[in-house]
Amino acid sequence: MQTKLIKKTSEISAMCGTDACVIIYGPNQPHPEVWPSHQGVQDLISKFKAMPKMERSRNMFNKEIFLKKMLTHALEKLVNLKDENKKMEMEIFIFQCVNTGSIVNNANNVDMNYVLRAINQNLMDIDELKKGKDETQHGTIMAPNGAGAFNRENATVGDDVKGMMENHDWAFNFGNDGGDVTLPFGDDNLSNDIEHGSSTP
Repeated sequence: MQTKLIKKTSEISAMCGTDACVIIYGPNQPHPEVWPSHQGVQDLISKFKAMPKMERSRNMFNKEIFLKKMLTHALEKLVNLKDENKKMEMEIFIFQCVNTGSIVNNANNVDMNYVLRAINQNLMDIDELKKGKDETQHGTIMAPNGAGAFNRENATVGDDVKGMMENHDWAFNFGNDGGDVTLPFGDDNLSNDIEHGSSTP
């Protein structure tokens, strides 16, 4: 462990072009192990102490502070990944509804707030794609966030989704109540449907 720490410190010092030293206290060692040398450590400590206090403490942290920062960063990353996964799940749900022409009913819960957000985002993405393409061009457009490719004649997905919503009471109830509405559907069934390219309303 000590050898690895010294090696890493040496690499960081060389890559960053900065001075560094290591002082390691062991439980059975009467004197600490130092790197690069006793004199080098003493010179660097003296140089450090000569710095203004504000500059010394600017990027100073111990193991506890370091671990807390790493934990905070990991939690933020986890929240972002969960949000991205939820968006992808809602987009898959929307395109499945479009393909079947009706609201699919499975075993889990769908948060309609996420569904409406995904619909609005897809509509905005489609509008942007339409603006960048000539109306007479009949090329292929990629669906947002890797959801798949679809032809320009299918670019009316927003109208299809709106039509399905108008045929279901939950859409109007959601808009009137302003609360959270959930729709049941199952992850296992959804995965199987997508894998086989079909779904059952």
